[in-house]
Amino acid sequence: MSKSAEQSRAEYTQRAWTLRRLSRQSSITAADLQATDRLGRFDIACRHWHKCDAVAKQTLLNDGHAHVRSAALLERMIAA
Repeated sequence: MSKSAEQSRAEYTQRAWTLRRLSRQSSITAADLQATDRLGRFDIACRHWHKCDAVAKQTLLNDGHAHVRSAALLERMIAA
């Protein structure tokens, strides 16, 4: 069964709010990642890698989703 447009819109809004809040922080922790879904963690790996502490970076590198792991690995390589 597919999600309704209303459910998708609510998830998008929640993700956008969470990412906006995290982007304003000086540091992102592994606990912060728990409040995000796969797309949110992907965005953090791509756009906010530099703000992640060591545990958050390791969490992203070991994420259950290949897209998140790949984004984290690429950002780690770029930052090196």
